[in-house]
Amino acid sequence: MWWVRASNEHDRKDFGPEFGIDYARFADSPNPSVDGKIFEHIENRLFTHFAEDFNQIEIIVRNGFVIVKGQVKDEVTRKLIAEDVWRVEGVKEVINQLSLQSS
Repeated sequence: MWWVRASNEHDRKDFGPEFGIDYARFADSPNPSVDGKIFEHIENRLFTHFAEDFNQIEIIVRNGFVIVKGQVKDEVTRKLIAEDVWRVEGVKEVINQLSLQSS
């Protein structure tokens, strides 16, 4: 159970898996070993599948939450990258902050 003592205005509560991801988990102390393995798998996948866009992508992993930032050439690539990240074991949530390159 992920119960966390309530604080003033910024309460963190676990409503269970039926309510979706508990985003407060992102703020917990990270596990560098686990996050490092997830990062490495994501990096390898994206380099293999999206080599053309790879240098424009930043990956942040913390507690299984993955933030993907950068610029890509089109909306299809943006969606495919997020889907590819979701396929990595240990990923709990993908926060897709990729934007489209200006023409």
